[in-house]
Amino acid sequence: IENTARKDLSYIERAVFALSLETHGFGRDLIMQALSTDKTELSKLLSVARGIPGSLVKAIGAAPSMGRRRWMDIAEKITDSKALEAARNATHRPEFEALGSDERFMIVLAEVSKKPQREQIIREWRPNGGKVAAKIKDTGRAYTLSLRTAEADEGFGAYLTERLDDLYADWQANRKPKQE
Repeated sequence: IENTARKDLSYIERAVFALSLETHGFGRDLIMQALSTDKTELSKLLSVARGIPGSLVKAIGAAPSMGRRRWMDIAEKITDSKALEAARNATHRPEFEALGSDERFMIVLAEVSKKPQREQIIREWRPNGGKVAAKIKDTGRAYTLSLRTAEADEGFGAYLTERLDDLYADWQANRKPKQE
């Protein structure tokens, strides 16, 4: 209690300290007294400390300017294994260690906050007996159609391009309205 009163611990240091005390068998009442906190805040501290691997906390450091909400944000986002992997990868970059703790925190937060890219759907189309083939890629934001033709089917790409307006009008006329 005396040591925590002398040093102004950062949020994550308080969280790790609370978890350490609990792990060593100290009761919640004593932990609340040691950290001068209430049950609700202690619960949040323990949740963050359990949710963020110790190796990640150690790599980031105290991050004294980062409060509860930002640490909780990281803890929540790294429940996704891809986000956790992104966070760990960020800590292994050569320039990471040279940064200050708050800067390291912000890099990790930025990494775990990135929206995952939608997987690309790739398929091929080849008509029976035709010498043309299409590679189709759909990322959700872009739809790409790439044609390969043999000499016999050389004009198919130009024909398709000329028909785009008709194809679009046909698609609009035949699509089903979205259900609301």
